[in-house]
Amino acid sequence: LQCSKERAQSIFKEYGYEDVKIIDDYDKMRKFDSNTLLIHRARYDGVLLGPMPHKMGNTGNLISEMTNNSTQYPPNVVITNNALEMKITKNSLRSALMELKEKLDQVEYNLA
Repeated sequence: LQCSKERAQSIFKEYGYEDVKIIDDYDKMRKFDSNTLLIHRARYDGVLLGPMPHKMGNTGNLISEMTNNSTQYPPNVVITNNALEMKITKNSLRSALMELKEKLDQVEYNLA
């Protein structure tokens, strides 16, 4: 995170997201079980992806996995700055949240 965890939480709240899980510990990311993100488990409405290890838990590259198998995962957005670098700044987080909200709104529209 290029901004504090507290600041990130306040930005999530600005967009109406109260129940947010931020994993910013490298060792926890490496051990993270990506199966908990599978859509049939319905644990997460959406996922924001930032800088992370190339190999995590039971999967290789999580971003590639989620992109190549998009129907198996909830809507997701890779957080990038204006230079398309994977950096979580206040601005890149806000942009990613707007994009995720659009994706979530589209899912709700399709379900209606």
